[in-house]
Amino acid sequence: MSYLKKTWLQAVAWKKLLTSAESQSFFERTDHLVTPQEKDNKLSLSGQQEVLNDTVDSENLADFVGSRIAYTAYAALPEQDKRVKLAGFDKSSEQLFFISLCSTWCSWYEKANERYAPDRSRCIVPLSNMPEFARAFSCAAGTVMNPDKKCTFW
Repeated sequence: MSYLKKTWLQAVAWKKLLTSAESQSFFERTDHLVTPQEKDNKLSLSGQQEVLNDTVDSENLADFVGSRIAYTAYAALPEQDKRVKLAGFDKSSEQLFFISLCSTWCSWYEKANERYAPDRSRCIVPLSNMPEFARAFSCAAGTVMNPDKKCTFW
């Protein structure tokens, strides 16, 4: 069991915030925030990498939740503000929202031994779990960006 999970379970037990079943459900959901490549890498790492893995897990969770919160704020905009177009760019304001959300993670190279998930994953994992993204870009069901099974925390 990872350091993050041990710490979480201790905090939950002490404050009695969640039942055992609720804690288990939380951890099952966080497993969806890790790409298959990251899962393979974790399996090949030694126990000394546990804290590093938890940093990646917590960053994935932060990216996931942050993307959802940002989209909720976008969705709350008045309709006239959502109709704004970027001149010379044939994308809806919703598509532009998602593009701008991932522009932070654009890079020319992958950083070896980085303490965070790969930049590409920090974009793909949150957005592939958002039905709004799949709808905005007409992603076919069952594809990487519109998997049949999506993860949600609320």
